Amino acid sequence: MILHHYPVWKEEAHLAVMARVETSSGQAIEQLWARKVTHDSHVLCCVPAYTRDLRLGDLVEVDEDFFITRVLKPSERHLIRILFKTDDVDGRRRLHTGLHDSGALVEVIDDSYWVVDVCCSEVLSGVTESLESVDYVDLIKWKIVD
Repeated sequence: MILHHYPVWKEEAHLAVMARVETSSGQAIEQLWARKVTHDSHVLCCVPAYTRDLRLGDLVEVDEDFFITRVLKPSERHLIRILFKTDDVDGRRRLHTGLHDSGALVEVIDDSYWVVDVCCSEVLSGVTESLESVDYVDLIKWKIVD
């Protein structure tokens, strides 16, 4: 089970919903924090780390076992995945501060993997500019998820 220990909208999250994820070793389950809207619809309150086609703020439908069946209304937010190449703690701290200052929301999944939520295209350009900085070339590998 893939868990989100520090969801970015933690104060809004009431419960966890699940999504099936294909991995190199088979199928896994990602537990996603959400806010209940109706009996079978919820808004995602964490940044999906491994699931495809889900974003923070999406309104999703769930079945009786709380597995996501479909996206009812996409949030249209942007998702960036960051893998760290080194254990540079100072570099990570600077990057986290820079992303936060740019308006991004960061969820630390583990020591080498972060997922970043960006609300809109205007903020995305500033965030990508930060990520492309020469300061981070040796520290990270990153990708905007379409």
